[in-house]
Amino acid sequence: MTSAHRPAAGGALLVAAMAGFALSDMGAKTLATSFSPVLLAWFRYLGLLAMVLPLVLARPALVRTAQPRLQVLRVLALAGSALFFLHALRRIPQAEATAMVFASPLFVMLLARVVLGERAGLQRWLPVLCGFAGVLVVVRPATLAFGGAEMMANVLLRLTSSVNRP
Repeated sequence: MTSAHRPAAGGALLVAAMAGFALSDMGAKTLATSFSPVLLAWFRYLGLLAMVLPLVLARPALVRTAQPRLQVLRVLALAGSALFFLHALRRIPQAEATAMVFASPLFVMLLARVVLGERAGLQRWLPVLCGFAGVLVVVRPATLAFGGAEMMANVLLRLTSSVNRP
């Protein structure tokens, strides 16, 4: 049976990944009061490198790309996003910081129109606006938690995940 026909394994991996993200963010929130966001980001990505390096060494073709400049841009955007997020964790609760990440699709939709000239119909805007309404419920923009640094982290995070992979 191929991996495409194992939905239970895929679901378990998804749950494990989400738990890993939550634990990583919880650890970052705990350490954010004592260490700088730059140091936290450095160790977070050093840990990720340790996990991925054996795979890359076994299959070097995984890191080859036809557009290295876009990959460098993606890395810089991801690093910026991580720094903004870790900085936000110093100032606001983890739940609010995480909820703000889910505002990213709204910014992608807006930037796709402005930067790429793409048009989206109601069938795409409606779920994005519903998701953003959920973010507003959690974040409560009237509070001090809704700031510029946190919103920039959302934009950078979504841009890093939307740049075309090779």
